[in-house]
Amino acid sequence: MASFIVGVLSSLAASLVAVAASWMLSRHVRGAGVRLLARATGVGIDRFYPHQKEAEADLVEEISRARWLKVVAGRGNEFTRGMLARAWQEGRLESARFLLPAPGGGRDSWLHRRESAVRRSDPGLYEGMLAEQVRTNAHYLTELGEEQGGVQVRFYELPNTLRIVLTDRAAFITFYREEEHGRDSPCIRAPFPGALYEFARDFFSAVWEAGSGPPRAEPPLDA
Repeated sequence: MASFIVGVLSSLAASLVAVAASWMLSRHVRGAGVRLLARATGVGIDRFYPHQKEAEADLVEEISRARWLKVVAGRGNEFTRGMLARAWQEGRLESARFLLPAPGGGRDSWLHRRESAVRRSDPGLYEGMLAEQVRTNAHYLTELGEEQGGVQVRFYELPNTLRIVLTDRAAFITFYREEEHGRDSPCIRAPFPGALYEFARDFFSAVWEAGSGPPRAEPPLDA
């Protein structure tokens, strides 16, 4: 497994360097270049977005066509803005699994380390803000699951360095820059089948198995 990861990341690094070098060309030429590199390296990348936010329209379309959805999120904010509910009502979506960073680890947690790094470029973040957002998003997704069925949420305690949005058709992978929000970090689309898609799928499965369930809701004060 380790040699596979090294091979994938090495090919990915070479691909991203070449893609970045050609980014000054026209959009049509860029797209053709990315697809050519994907075939040449065997990694499997068909789209590159300099910033994750530029992939949002393609991601919404992808989820609307998907049968299932699996997500490793840094916070999960984008999935609580009605996008998932609309996909459930209008699309083919049958199930969704979400892995969110564990919010209860305090200053020793990977989530807090990520928050501290991003605060250097965004002083509007206050201490504990990411943990609050994760708890809110987990609650929203859990409620959606109870209403729609098919939604599961778990927590992970790992370095908060990427976002994976995986469907039966493709994987969108964002590589977080250390001091920037995910929306400002580069993102790639890896179609099925392909080595990078398989890596994302296997990574999700391993983290899901090692993850923990969401905390139980606290009883009302007057209970």
